[in-house]
Amino acid sequence: MTRGKLPKSPKPWWNHDCSRAEKQKKRAWGIFRRYPTEENLIEFKRARSQARRIRRESQRSSWQQYLNSIRGHPGKDLQDAGNYRPISLTSCLCKLMERMVNARLVYCLEEKGTFSPFQSGFRHP
Repeated sequence: MTRGKLPKSPKPWWNHDCSRAEKQKKRAWGIFRRYPTEENLIEFKRARSQARRIRRESQRSSWQQYLNSIRGHPGKDLQDAGNYRPISLTSCLCKLMERMVNARLVYCLEEKGTFSPFQSGFRHP
């Protein structure tokens, strides 16, 4: 029998430090839940903030490694600007142009009364 849920995809930035910090946070939460003292609350908050900090650092370093892998040529000096791959913004410009043309076309069709008054899908008020 199959379930409707898809399996979780692994995060590329998740590492051993993230796992250890998350485990420590869960352990502190369990202790605080069973024994709700002020010291346990402080310990839980400290573990939670440390887990958040470690996760953010891991995400940031993973993102920087990814950007360096797609921008720079392997084995080349990244200090030299000529060794970077160009980044194309054509798709962004095409999307912008498409939105502008669509907005103008809908405006003109609305002004001329081309649409039926009973049509309501995809119309702007």
